[in-house]
Amino acid sequence: VKLARGGVGYLAGGAALLTEVEKPKAPAVAIKFDASNCNFGPELQALFERLFAQAQARSKSAETADYPDDQARSEALAKLSEQSLFLPLDRSFAGLSVKGLGQHLEAQSVYFAEPLPQVISALRDAGFSIARDGTIGGGDTFSSGVYAVQGPGTKYGRTELSCGV
Repeated sequence: VKLARGGVGYLAGGAALLTEVEKPKAPAVAIKFDASNCNFGPELQALFERLFAQAQARSKSAETADYPDDQARSEALAKLSEQSLFLPLDRSFAGLSVKGLGQHLEAQSVYFAEPLPQVISALRDAGFSIARDGTIGGGDTFSSGVYAVQGPGTKYGRTELSCGV
């Protein structure tokens, strides 16, 4: 490194710093969220459809499996319906790091690496109308909002934009 008063110096771990600086930025994703129908925009909807297809295939496989009795079948299907499917991502949106998607029983989530206040602020700056409690109005059928992540989604982020029944 060049020193302020002339000359050069050595920086331990400099090679690691250079690779960090040279890392390409995560490609941006367009989130065009419509709370009235839980649509996150064409690009994310295509990914959610892949997750939904995986969930459907998993359910169909479980339905056709052999079980000792009807109660065992019902229990297995009920347990399966409670399990979410996740898709890791490394994208950006409005200065935020989009780290994953989640397909839940009756909801979908986009996961961000940043804490709740930062995500709410960035989404508001991007045009989202978010109430003080994190909810997003716009639909009678669906409930949507921005919340701190709990449960298995914490592997994919700290904050989620979620919409569902």
